[in-house]
Amino acid sequence: MHKKGFTLIELLVVITILAILAGAAVPYVQNYLDDARISTAKNDLNEIRNAIMRFETDNGEFFNPGFGKTGTDYIKSLETFQQRLVGGYLMKAMTDPWGRPYYYSHAAAMVFSAAEDGQLSTNIISRDVRPLMAPTRAWWTDNNNNSMVDTGDIIDIKFSRPIGGYDSSNLNNNFVVTQTGKTTPRANPFGDGAVLEDFSGESAGNKKHPRGNNWVRIKICPNSDMEVGDNIVASSTFYDTSEASITGKFPSGMGLYEDDKIQPENWFADNGTIIPNKSSDTSVKLKSAQ
Repeated sequence: MHKKGFTLIELLVVITILAILAGAAVPYVQNYLDDARISTAKNDLNEIRNAIMRFETDNGEFFNPGFGKTGTDYIKSLETFQQRLVGGYLMKAMTDPWGRPYYYSHAAAMVFSAAEDGQLSTNIISRDVRPLMAPTRAWWTDNNNNSMVDTGDIIDIKFSRPIGGYDSSNLNNNFVVTQTGKTTPRANPFGDGAVLEDFSGESAGNKKHPRGNNWVRIKICPNSDMEVGDNIVASSTFYDTSEASITGKFPSGMGLYEDDKIQPENWFADNGTIIPNKSSDTSVKLKSAQ
């Protein structure tokens, strides 16, 4: 009795059919792998972002591994920044799913991956490590101990991001101050000629507050109209230090590579230029200093 087998032609037909089916499945498999890598990168970036936020909360300072470094040392610090987080805030340093380092920019306040093509000028996957620019705390110090917000007192306002600049010509126009439960703004909340406290003699936009570069201090002047409990909103004249030069050959504020151009997702174009993260209209309530 003879066993029936496959002929060569039959085997070739089966192999051809399998090859066609495999070829048709490859694009779907590749798309699945690409989506999986992107998802992994996002999860990694979320973990790194949370680690940076915990670092800043615990240490009371902004995470800035490139501080004081220049040239290749600065670039290296942006690629190896995770080393400062390993142990207390990260289990280990991570690389992106394409085998390249994750990057960090203090100026743009974000962590990011160069994604599949490795080019920072084409497509990046990013996560902000700080919220949008906005005031988060307002403290009143009663210097003359009369329980009223008036001449000689000071108000310290904390922002969520480092302050890159502001218009100091008229502070009463730079903030909208309203009484709780009312919508009509106070006309002269800080008083006649109110100015920002100048700690260092530097020009407007570069004043240094003792609590850090995300604080401003305002001197209360005569005829002020403000009280504890008022709601304060900063105008968009306050912007953060993401105003670093992005257009042009070398993005100095990012400190990356000469031919790269990065536009974080919270920047937007205005007349062909990149402008910084301006203050949102989030309000903060004035409280007595702690």
